[in-house]
Amino acid sequence: MALVIIKTFSSYIDANIARGVLEAIDIPSFLKDEASATIFPVTLIKLLVSEEFVDSAIAALNQTDS
Repeated sequence: MALVIIKTFSSYIDANIARGVLEAIDIPSFLKDEASATIFPVTLIKLLVSEEFVDSAIAALNQTDS
């Protein structure tokens, strides 16, 4: 099961909100470079999900962006 980056964030808070949205609908997700971004603010935090959840995760995040 490969992980796919579905979105990047410059904000630690926004990244965790998005992860929470996915967790609420039982889509497992992971944040990459979360710790680095708090030390080096130019680092983007990457939100990853497994390939099987890509479409539903993107759809869920698009609904919250509207």
